[in-house]
This record gives sequence, structure tokens and C-alpha cells, in this order.
Amino acid sequence: MKKSDESKQYFLNAYRVLLTRARQGMIIYIPKGNMKDPTRLPNFYNST
Repeated sequence: MKKSDESKQYFLNAYRVLLTRARQGMIIYIPKGNMKDPTRLPNFYNST
């Protein structure tokens, strides 16, 4: 498996985990992106 394939599989599995938790009544908070905060870049968060 290529590195890019592994990355895609990882994110797909992470998404499935989030969906499962949402069905169990857990709240999932996704913050808005902020250019001043390198841990919350808008191109990552605002695409959801």
C-alpha cells in the first residue's frame, strides 16, 4: 500500500469513527478555521 493510500484509509476510518460516535449521541465540535492559529488552518476546518 502506498503512503497516500494509507493516508486516505486512515482518514476514512477516522470519519467512520466520528459517524459512529455521533450516532451514539456524542457531540462533535469542529472549530472555525483561524489564520492566526497554525493548529486551526481554515483550509482544513472550513471545508467540512
